[in-house]
Amino acid sequence: MITNIDKLLENVLKNIIFMNKPLKDKYLGIFVYSIFWILFWLSINTMPFEIYLFGESFIKSINSLRLLIPLILSIFLIIFSLYKLSFAKVLFYFKEYNSTYLFLFLFSTQFVSIIFNDYRNFNLDNIYLVILSYGTIFLFLTVNSDREKKLKYFLKINIFFLCLVCLVILSPKVDDIISNKLNFYFIFAELDGNILKQVNPRITGLSRSFAILSLFMLAFYFNNKNQYYKLLILIIFLIFNFFIITMESRGTILCFFLSTIFIILFLNSSEINVKIILIVTLIISNLTFLKISSKEIINIKDNNANFRLFNTNSSGRVEIWKHIVKNNDYKKFLGLGSQGDRYFLKNYKNKDIFGNNSSNAFLYTLLSGGYLGLIFLLMIYFNLLRKIFYGIKQTYHDPYYTFSVSVILFFLIRSLFENSFGLFSIDYLLIFSSILYIDSFHSKKNN
Repeated sequence: MITNIDKLLENVLKNIIFMNKPLKDKYLGIFVYSIFWILFWLSINTMPFEIYLFGESFIKSINSLRLLIPLILSIFLIIFSLYKLSFAKVLFYFKEYNSTYLFLFLFSTQFVSIIFNDYRNFNLDNIYLVILSYGTIFLFLTVNSDREKKLKYFLKINIFFLCLVCLVILSPKVDDIISNKLNFYFIFAELDGNILKQVNPRITGLSRSFAILSLFMLAFYFNNKNQYYKLLILIIFLIFNFFIITMESRGTILCFFLSTIFIILFLNSSEINVKIILIVTLIISNLTFLKISSKEIINIKDNNANFRLFNTNSSGRVEIWKHIVKNNDYKKFLGLGSQGDRYFLKNYKNKDIFGNNSSNAFLYTLLSGGYLGLIFLLMIYFNLLRKIFYGIKQTYHDPYYTFSVSVILFFLIRSLFENSFGLFSIDYLLIFSSILYIDSFHSKKNN
């Protein structure tokens, strides 16, 4: 009886997860994987304590399920994948998708550091981000067919959520934005709740969303032959440029414009004169946007509404980096576990002013995963730089490929002054799915 149940369960899982048997609807597999990816997106901005608030109210129950379901899914994917993956398949995936394993090793150093740590408890609060990261990795390892097609839907889901975030966050604030003459930074300085009573993303998160959407549009601009569509895309692209400038997030602006120029120069087959015209248009339009956005031009009367784009301070990052470098215990091989930087900076005297995270992927990894984690992060960087240079050599007329390469460059730069993809986050979901798409694209081309 037990054997029959076990075989029945195995057959069901094969159909749903591994797709080993033909399905009546060829899109069912894409639908199932897309739902799984959506669940990981929904877990963003949740905390473990919310799980215990289930039943107190409708909103609290929703927030509880947003984390609980992805955690259960992650544990299931981990157990089932380890049970089913053969040694031969592991070797194949490591050869074709070694980026996936490098991320697995990176997060494992944070997991192991928690286990052998004398300062922090091994509990859900300290490991839930690692579990969610594992879930995304093992989700991909269960994909046996149509990898490129499924991952293309992952990228579409990414874009959908970024659009949704921008729309939901900006809609209630339209009157404030107009009355304050587009001073986004001042308007979003207050961390008030909006979506499901969760704290709104900071202005850096909002500007990053607009930047990634702009890169997506630019990728389609160069891979579209319809001149009317190209003109429409270019107009929307320039409008988004204006929003990015007015949001005054210096890190986003740096990442965005370097990635944009990279796409224009290297990731398309346009004539050189077209590239020059686009770069000149980009420079002139954004210099104009800077003038429009400056305090001298819009003459904002509120003393708190300062134009901060050209401030010389580093928002406290340099002070935090100095504190970490000076006070870290370099004799310890392992780190402090996931989000070890927050634990390390808990007694930092300026944390209320500058924040409580390391704002650098290398320092975050050193504090969270130790020397071994730092080695895997360096291997990831080397691997991603190879993908970028390969993208320069081989110009593919695929907007999703172009977009994915630009996303990798964007977050490689961003990781120098943010924790970024060093832990489970929006940055991680965006760059990891882009990496997987590029790997699957190359694998399909080589077969």
